[in-house]
Amino acid sequence: KGKNGSVKKLEDFGTRLVDMVRVMINQEQIKTQVRKSVRSRRNRWNEGYYNLSVTPYGYEKYKVGKGKKLKEKKGEGDVIRQMFNMFSKGKTVIEIQSYLLSKGIKSPRGNHEWTVDTIRHHLRNTLYIGETFYTDKKSGIIHKGSCVPIVEKRIWSIVDDRFLQYKNETQ
Repeated sequence: KGKNGSVKKLEDFGTRLVDMVRVMINQEQIKTQVRKSVRSRRNRWNEGYYNLSVTPYGYEKYKVGKGKKLKEKKGEGDVIRQMFNMFSKGKTVIEIQSYLLSKGIKSPRGNHEWTVDTIRHHLRNTLYIGETFYTDKKSGIIHKGSCVPIVEKRIWSIVDDRFLQYKNETQ
């Protein structure tokens, strides 16, 4: 019996049952499509494709097949190398900031002055030695990829050591 003591119609029950089965099938199809999409994104990342929307300073995207990869953007790549070279030879972030301002080099956002935090961010970024990372938001899993390096690993290591030394001295 249905609500208010009325007799349930068999066809109403059958229709609802079919609708429930359709919904369950649709949900499974959606889950499968999401898994395939995530797997495809991860595989493309591992093959060196760059899936993120913002192109990092020093790079530009170029089309390869159905995706895009990173290559050095002339001019900006030279700025990145100069920043790393200066810092590896003992210059401070403030001195690098002054240098960039004196040369009229605009920041990644097009501002006339680079912030200290922006310079630090670039000097700490492993992207510039060709190592890229993508974090899956749902699982939290970090996927590694690669791109064309702008800075030699030797120089990046010197810069990284300076940051670690500073961190240890301030604790």
